[in-house]
Amino acid sequence: MKPPILAIFPQLPLPEFAGDRQKVNNLIKVLSKHYTINAVVICRESYTTNDENFLSQYCHQYKIFKLSKIGILYNCLKGFLKGESLQLNFFYQPKIDKYINQNTSNKHFIFYNLIRTAKYAQDYKGNKVMDMVDLISLSYQRSLQKVHSPFWKYIYKYENKHLAQAEEKVMNTFKDVFLVNKNEQELLSQKHSNIFWLPNGIKENLFTNYSNKITEPNAIVFIGKMDYPPNVDAVIWFVKNVFHQ
Repeated sequence: MKPPILAIFPQLPLPEFAGDRQKVNNLIKVLSKHYTINAVVICRESYTTNDENFLSQYCHQYKIFKLSKIGILYNCLKGFLKGESLQLNFFYQPKIDKYINQNTSNKHFIFYNLIRTAKYAQDYKGNKVMDMVDLISLSYQRSLQKVHSPFWKYIYKYENKHLAQAEEKVMNTFKDVFLVNKNEQELLSQKHSNIFWLPNGIKENLFTNYSNKITEPNAIVFIGKMDYPPNVDAVIWFVKNVFHQ
């Protein structure tokens, strides 16, 4: 019998072509090889039969919670009034917290995906592991230098401060923390001994699928989601500094 774990994800595992969902997809597959998974999936979109079939295949037990817009607004406002990160409160709901707390006993460890799930760890005293991926506070700090809207300047400044505090708390209280950015991992490892590098991988079939659809010679394709600011910044930088050189 594989050791049981509880794994919390702030995203659905499908479709695989979306980078954030592909990460959840692969994490569940890899973890299932070594552990018996009770998965908690928190999503903003409606889930499909394919999502449920995938979770049934790789998890011993799973529970999907769909966030309500009213619940999101209420918890973000409540978090703001308490001086907490909006990002953490966006994905937090008391009924989810209650379910998690009811399913932590006898678990080898609790696995948390992204800083967004950190608020669900506040009452758990056992072994906690987080795939933080990267420091979102730094992303907000960079965005703060580029945004022109006074409203978003305030939001980025507020979140930069409170997410940095949440990230530091995770590094101080979790058994292991994984980062995809090697530079960030090396920098933080100077202060924390529990920070490890966990690089992303790319499935070869994704390249095959895209290459079969490209008809132009010497084409360059960016397959990242364009509703994610760092991806937008990367493409703009490439066009300005590489493509036009």
